[in-house]
Amino acid sequence: MILNSDVLLDPYRPGVLEAIGLDPIKLLEENEKLIVARITGYGQTGELSKVAGHDINYVALSGLLPTIAGYNRKPYWPPANLLADFAGGSLTTAFGIVAALVQRNSNGTN
Repeated sequence: MILNSDVLLDPYRPGVLEAIGLDPIKLLEENEKLIVARITGYGQTGELSKVAGHDINYVALSGLLPTIAGYNRKPYWPPANLLADFAGGSLTTAFGIVAALVQRNSNGTN
């Protein structure tokens, strides 16, 4: 299936794809037109890279969690949890995939 695929989306923590036999480097050798997009909670390296990420964690670590609402006060608008949904990487990953597909289809390179 991967030999005929355009995109491989890796939503797992670093090393999971490799552990299940889907090493992107090896897959690219078999399908050089494959676009690999890796989206993780905290990146491929660093002290949090192996930690599962969730939007509430991103908001808390950024210091924005109190802006959602605190004791006896109204929440700010827009809610800070939307920040993690959009800035957490999914929107930019989707944009990057589309850009890579356009580039590949226009000049034949990844």
